Amino acid sequence: MSRAQIARIAIFGGGAAGAEIARAALEAGLAVALLEEDAGAAERAAHYLRRALPARHAANLTVGTDLGAANGFDLAIEASRAPAPALAKLVAALAAQSAQGLIAAQVMRDTADLPALAAALPDPARLCGLAIAAPAHLRRLIEIIPAPQTAPETVAAIEDFAAALGKIAITPARGPLVPTLAARLYHAADTLLLDGSTPWEIDEAMEAYGLSPPPYEAQDLSGLDAALSARRGADLPGAREIPILSRMVQEGRLGAQAGVGWY
Repeated sequence: MSRAQIARIAIFGGGAAGAEIARAALEAGLAVALLEEDAGAAERAAHYLRRALPARHAANLTVGTDLGAANGFDLAIEASRAPAPALAKLVAALAAQSAQGLIAAQVMRDTADLPALAAALPDPARLCGLAIAAPAHLRRLIEIIPAPQTAPETVAAIEDFAAALGKIAITPARGPLVPTLAARLYHAADTLLLDGSTPWEIDEAMEAYGLSPPPYEAQDLSGLDAALSARRGADLPGAREIPILSRMVQEGRLGAQAGVGWY
């Protein structure tokens, strides 16, 4: 399975996080179909990407809600935060539309979903989990999380895909590291926020330390709904939830795509 086979990718769901993966692929010169569950999400994603990208990259973008747009693509990335049973149905539907492609579940929460996803596919050997550091177009790390049935050729193809995006691909021995590291970073930032600091003070200090984009700017880029989901899914004993974050999500203050978030 050669690198030349991955020139067209389909991404389903994920909101701002899915749009950031699309942006990374478009900036690498790949053709992208970004498929959302509803027209409103698709419109927000299209507006963000066409505003953020040069016309030559935006010309390779298709945005919509029809799974048929995934037909003939080389790599399908399921990036939504649907419950596991619904996730399996979505992955199976994507597989039906792109029978010759790869199906990659972006696993940012629970690798226990992988066996159920594999069972939903006609060829489980073509399933591979991913953990992509957010925001995807700025971070350099992609973690490959093979399922028990994943073929070595599938892993090699995903490694080539990561290289095409200019990213470092690793295969951790005990599950994805990115979600755990990100959860601890955001927990530390949230503790400072609850104790009287501000998002911009924390971001300024972290950027001076060398982290770019810093925590709250990164959340605006990858979506506050994704940030809230990650916080609630993290297994961090003693972690405090920020009431303001859930309130912001309820009010539609989702970050860059919505035009308002932490900033």
